[in-house]
Amino acid sequence: MAVIGKIRKHSGLIVAAIGIAIIGFVVQDGLGNRQNRAPFLAEVGGEKVTYATFDQQVNQITEQYRNAQGADVNITPEDLTQIRNMAWERIVTNILMRKACDRMGLQVTPAEMNDLYYGEHISPILYQYFGNPATGAYDRQQVMMLISNFDQLSAEDRQVLSEVERVVKEERLKEKYYFMVAQGFYVPTAFAAELAHLQADRATAGFACLSYGDIPDNEVEVTDADYRRFYEDNKHILKQEKASVDIDYVSWDVMPTAADIADIERNAEEVFAELQTEENIPDFVMTVSSDRFDSIYKTRQEVERGWDSLLFNAKAGTCFAPRRMLNSYQMAKLMDVQMRPDSLHAAHILIAFGQNAQNGRDKETARALADSLRQVLQAAPARLSELAMAFSDDRSASQNGGDLGWQKDGTFVSPFNQALIDGRVGDVKVVETLFGFHVLRIIDKTAPVKKVLACVITMPVEPSVETAKDVYAQASRFLSQCRNGADFDSVARQNGMRVRAATYVDELADQMPGLSNAREVVRWAYNKDNKPGDVAQEVFEMENRYVIAMLKKRHQEGYMSLDDMKSMPQLEYRIKRDVKANRLMDKAKTAEGKTTLAQVAEAWGVTADRAENITFNGYSFGSRGYEPALIGTAFGLKEGQLSKPVKGNSGVYVLAAEGVNVGEGNPDMLRMQLMQSFQQRTFNLVRAALGESYGIEDNRAMYF
Repeated sequence: MAVIGKIRKHSGLIVAAIGIAIIGFVVQDGLGNRQNRAPFLAEVGGEKVTYATFDQQVNQITEQYRNAQGADVNITPEDLTQIRNMAWERIVTNILMRKACDRMGLQVTPAEMNDLYYGEHISPILYQYFGNPATGAYDRQQVMMLISNFDQLSAEDRQVLSEVERVVKEERLKEKYYFMVAQGFYVPTAFAAELAHLQADRATAGFACLSYGDIPDNEVEVTDADYRRFYEDNKHILKQEKASVDIDYVSWDVMPTAADIADIERNAEEVFAELQTEENIPDFVMTVSSDRFDSIYKTRQEVERGWDSLLFNAKAGTCFAPRRMLNSYQMAKLMDVQMRPDSLHAAHILIAFGQNAQNGRDKETARALADSLRQVLQAAPARLSELAMAFSDDRSASQNGGDLGWQKDGTFVSPFNQALIDGRVGDVKVVETLFGFHVLRIIDKTAPVKKVLACVITMPVEPSVETAKDVYAQASRFLSQCRNGADFDSVARQNGMRVRAATYVDELADQMPGLSNAREVVRWAYNKDNKPGDVAQEVFEMENRYVIAMLKKRHQEGYMSLDDMKSMPQLEYRIKRDVKANRLMDKAKTAEGKTTLAQVAEAWGVTADRAENITFNGYSFGSRGYEPALIGTAFGLKEGQLSKPVKGNSGVYVLAAEGVNVGEGNPDMLRMQLMQSFQQRTFNLVRAALGESYGIEDNRAMYF
């Protein structure tokens, strides 16, 4: 049942592929005693979500990420934030969809499940595990055999198949729900025809413009009445979906000093002296370098740039003195030079023993079996696939017959890889690795190329402990001078520090302008005991940086206050533009009674211009850019008609319509495009609507 092992090994990737969670909750007390006091992490439609549930999902996605990127991948704080967000979306979406389907009575019938497993509409989830890797054909017989022998499987294998079945069923339910919603969208024929014309029709219009740029900003005084008018007219864009905070902060970068760099140089010279006489290079590198020892032989193209020409033009044993490379000092030793194949083709039979063997086989028994199989294969190499499927403990053998395919030199575990390098094509060997005994056959190799084995020691250029202490002392002195927010700016000026502002910071934010890992600062700001004007009584330590923060302001959920709006510089620009528009509308009255565009332009003292090929659903009005009001006006005028003054984005305009060229359009094509667009947006639309309908209480900020 090697396929079960394959599913078990990659079951997490099933979830990654389809974006839903396999629900098998494992209770973990990730917060210790704190969890007993803390609320549920979330409540979705009345259903509680525990931290343990969320933590399990985070761990699952993290494992998927490591499988995809490599076990040694460094998961950064930014990566962890994305992983948590993915876990959140999976859990919430899964609960919302289950509730929605239950409410509507949607089900997946036994007949549908049979079709997904054996019929014409095989589930993509099943296809990737029961598809023949050689032909791509789906193996229905293998699936039927597994299902019919379900009761004879081990408890673990039954659990694996049950989880896969659950995912297949849940995914089918989601497809039915989304399809039902998508099919509820209809585009009437008359509507499609009208839209098609709006896409195909082309308008032309002349225009005269009084530009806002002609009035300098410093000549425009914005009054409270102007702010109030804008606030009332544009309240719809000033609504805040969540509460937020404003945070001011100052920071000190901890950078290496000249003395630090000199110490690092001296240390590098001492390490280099040891490198030239050291015999145990791997252990030495692990001790002194920030990078691990790499035991793989590499071609010139694979060697780190900057070392390639040096290593490939030297003799084995050559040492290269330290040199500055970006933010580190590096030195190297060329340990060996060989002509080696770049790729290897091998097949094997794994005979496990001890803890690796499910049948309890001991080492002596395993060795004897491996030797027997080697003798058989030496006499009859063609039997390898047959024997691998019968004896191999490598669960992939049932799929590949023990054939490992072409792999890069260095991909295999070291003893296995070296046996392939040392042997000849056609050789059959027994090699012991940490997995057991391998009866391997060397099928083929590529032509040998020059490769080198080198150790590269990297010593980062980092600030010393003393430097960090000195910078921390500066931050601490600053903090001691700040009794409250009123002192914050003045103390910053006295110390020549720049105060940075982070506005409308979300409760779950982990970044602020200029700070990539600001989670602790945000958590402090959202502590209900802290009031606007409070300065954090601690120095926040981040990567090579110290930060002191002040809570500037709290913004409540709902409509922004008039005072908050006044503090937004981008809105001040728009209000000034409105003031200019009102002033220019008064000036535009000088063209009243004029019957031609030329007369209007002369009265305004400007030059008339012309915009061609204007489309109603377009964004650009000729050379004037984004001007939706002008586009609408151009299509609303009759040929030869002069418009009234129109407030645009860049000035006040009068338009003279020159006509509309009516296009044919393609209503059928447009209807299809609209349907496809809606279907593509179905998931996000459904997710948002269900979240609003059932309600989501999010308490994640209390946990991290």
